[in-house]
Amino acid sequence: MCPHEYPGLYDSYGADFEAFYTKYETEGKGKKQLNKEIFETLYYASMTASKDLAKVDGAYESYDGSPVSQGIFQYDMWGLVLQVIVGNGIS
Repeated sequence: MCPHEYPGLYDSYGADFEAFYTKYETEGKGKKQLNKEIFETLYYASMTASKDLAKVDGAYESYDGSPVSQGIFQYDMWGLVLQVIVGNGIS
C-alpha cells in the first residue's frame, strides 16, 4: 500500500488501515469501493452528529422545507444508489 494515497487515514491508523486496505485489494474491491465506503461513513457520522445536535438545540434555521426535511439526502440528489443504514434515522 502507498501511504500517500490515503495520508490522513494511514497517518492516523497505520498498520490497521494498511491491513484494511490490503483486504480490499485482495477481495478485488479496490480503491473505488474503499473511497465510497469512507465517504459513506463520513456522511453517516455527520448526519448522526446533526441528529444529536437537533435533539439538544432544535433543527437548524433553514431545516423546514430543506431536502432532508422531506427525506431527500445528499446522495439522493446525486442520483447514486447507496446502501442506507436503517434504524437510527435523523431528527
